[in-house]
Amino acid sequence: MRYFLDEYEAHVNEKRCPGMTCRKLTAFYIDLEKCARGCDACVGCCPVEAVFTTSNRKKGIDQVLCVKCGECMVACPPDYDAVMKVSPPELAPVIERPKEAVEDSK
Repeated sequence: MRYFLDEYEAHVNEKRCPGMTCRKLTAFYIDLEKCARGCDACVGCCPVEAVFTTSNRKKGIDQVLCVKCGECMVACPPDYDAVMKVSPPELAPVIERPKEAVEDSK
């Protein structure tokens, strides 16, 4: 424990994972400054349809549906590198999911 006290305290007290490995303490989001809006690689690869596109082609990730598998991060072309992982999850920016995208995912 003496070697990992900082990590332990981050997990328990701050509810964050410095190693970005604990699914409950991390979240994925799409950096809109880096995202090429014509590319839908992340949308098509999500096994639970958590990644969506808004009417103006912005991409977002529904944090409630996301299982944090990382497929969106893998699918994002290296030229853009737009999918980010953060801890704690509250740091992920929220993009409103369009109602039609919610209905389509049901």
